[in-house]
Amino acid sequence: MAGAETADTNDAELSEVHADRDALRRDEENRWTAIDQLILNGIRIRAIKQIREEFGGGIHGALDMLVGRYDRLRLERPDEFAQDHESYWSNFYS
Repeated sequence: MAGAETADTNDAELSEVHADRDALRRDEENRWTAIDQLILNGIRIRAIKQIREEFGGGIHGALDMLVGRYDRLRLERPDEFAQDHESYWSNFYS
């Protein structure tokens, strides 16, 4: 009987951990929603500013996050970009 109760407790704890993880993922995605629109529209400087405000850190870290998010969006939502890849990064030096 104790083994069954332990298994039920473990299953409940595991379910709670999964629910917490899913909530954190949703929160993380919500934090990116407005920034994603800036990235998709090619408004890079404001996107960097928003990343710093939302996640903290310096300019170099925010630029790394911008590039990472850009790459992800290019894979997941390529048709939503206002510019092609070459135009997006032209005249942008870091």
